[in-house]
Amino acid sequence: MQRQLASLWAFFNLVTNSVSPFDHPFFREVGGVKARLATRDMQRRDDLPNVPSVENFVRRAFHASVAVGDYVYIDGGEVSQVVNGDIINKKINHTLSIDMSKSWNNDTVPIRIIDKEDAPELNKQVLWPSSDNETFFAYGGEESYLDNPWYPPELLFWQFTADGHGGGRWSQFNANGGSVFYNLTRPTDGLGSVVDNTGYILGGYTNSHSSIATDYQQTNIAVPGIASFNITSGEWNNDTAPAYLRRYGGVWGLTHAVPTFGPVGLLAVTGTTFDSDGVADPLNNITLYEPSSKKWYTQTASGDVPAGRDHPCTVGVKGDNGTYEIFMFGGNANPNITGNMTTAQISQFNSFDEIYVLSLPAFAWFKADYTAIQSRQKHTCEVFGRQMISIGGYATTDNNLGHLSTDRFSQGLGIFDLTAMKWSDSYDANAEPYQTPDVVKAWYRENGSSPAKWDDPALQGFFQKSSATNPGSSAGTTSETPSPTPSESASSKPHSSHVGAIAGGVVGGVAAVCLLAGLIFWLLRLKQRRGSNRLGYEPPKEQSRGELPVANSEKNRIPQELPENYRPLEMDGSQPTMELDGRGPSYLRTMKIPPPD
Repeated sequence: MQRQLASLWAFFNLVTNSVSPFDHPFFREVGGVKARLATRDMQRRDDLPNVPSVENFVRRAFHASVAVGDYVYIDGGEVSQVVNGDIINKKINHTLSIDMSKSWNNDTVPIRIIDKEDAPELNKQVLWPSSDNETFFAYGGEESYLDNPWYPPELLFWQFTADGHGGGRWSQFNANGGSVFYNLTRPTDGLGSVVDNTGYILGGYTNSHSSIATDYQQTNIAVPGIASFNITSGEWNNDTAPAYLRRYGGVWGLTHAVPTFGPVGLLAVTGTTFDSDGVADPLNNITLYEPSSKKWYTQTASGDVPAGRDHPCTVGVKGDNGTYEIFMFGGNANPNITGNMTTAQISQFNSFDEIYVLSLPAFAWFKADYTAIQSRQKHTCEVFGRQMISIGGYATTDNNLGHLSTDRFSQGLGIFDLTAMKWSDSYDANAEPYQTPDVVKAWYRENGSSPAKWDDPALQGFFQKSSATNPGSSAGTTSETPSPTPSESASSKPHSSHVGAIAGGVVGGVAAVCLLAGLIFWLLRLKQRRGSNRLGYEPPKEQSRGELPVANSEKNRIPQELPENYRPLEMDGSQPTMELDGRGPSYLRTMKIPPPD
């Protein structure tokens, strides 16, 4: 029904205003290439293929992706392609899937097309996979700016059920706690992750394309807080977030689920803070959200800290030695959030072609050493084993021009080996398992398994385990106490023959003393008995002094007194309270967007 109304509205505009359906700022002349429809018999954008041929493919962006089972699913977004010598951009009106159980290269990879039926076609969504690897859910997003006029869909929640063969079907999902869901305003460009089978979306913003409720907005308005959907129970919640995450917290930063630490896992967030001039801080401040307690923590990161950026992609992998690595690729060198970027980077006004690794629990950044190929932003990434799949993205920060430059990767698909730190055009379904990169292992061997200083003792407890693998070792299990180095072991371990001699001497001396003491005691008792017999009666036994008798089992009990180093079981007043940060940073006064109602 919504699409019929939109079609009627479009027809009304055509009749009354003589507006061409292709009259859009996208159709402009750039570098001698005029991206337009030249004749009336040219195919409409919507009829163009969602998966162009390798020869005609140009760019893909604004989509969302998710890994479910052996497949990667791609939904929403836009794709540009060559049509009769012109570059045409269109929104994607189908769901796509790629089989990751088989090897492929990006020139010949089969991409399946799945009908969306009544599900909306949106850009910049968040996709939440379920833990059973059978379904995923779509939330947020906005109508494509290629639609003119546009008609944002009503606020409904959609579920995709996979069939296990790269296909599946969309359907509406009626979640419990509907009052919470329907009180939310659909955001676009939010940061989404899944922790403990619960989908989270942090921030984002609303505009005229994101929701019917906000179709009057002329600007982007940031959305504070963090919303969540429990995939198991179907319940929705909407909670607050620290004040410093509110200003475009879900646009310029990144978030990633860390399943291996904390009671049920953690949500890591970074790149969401700004100074008073709106400049992004370097990514040396990591914010973590603990879902079961709904508490926020911060930790300072070290190492080769990346510059501030927006719209990178991230994947995470559990290391082979008790670590967890988060890989961040690309991002936008937006001049409004330049942070510590160099003058050359700012002047180029381009995206980054960089991959950084944040390793936990060290909270240390590492930069991958490879030759840059092409910068990228507004892309997505998925991980299978040791391989990261980069999907789509623009090379420039200008959204009106990004679709015009040909992607270096065929079909927009690049493969990065996370262990070897190398790019490839081919995906290997039989690749060896992931191993922590050598540069990261070397750091742990030299510096230990923790940061130089924990910013919060409570956070430290999430990363300490009674038994864990030493991140610096190659295999095996060790205790939390670090193993001594070979030099320490050689110098501190006494020779075995000396130990035996000392032990034998001690045991012999103790035995001799005990024998002598027993002989003296026997002689004294014998003398007492002889003396008492001469008196003609037995002397009375020594009476107790009014104490209660002590059982044999109590004789060796430790006195019930507090030890001198006793620490009372009270909250340490020196630790910070686990409350939301109420301090609004000074940059809020520089916001040019009104706060949400």
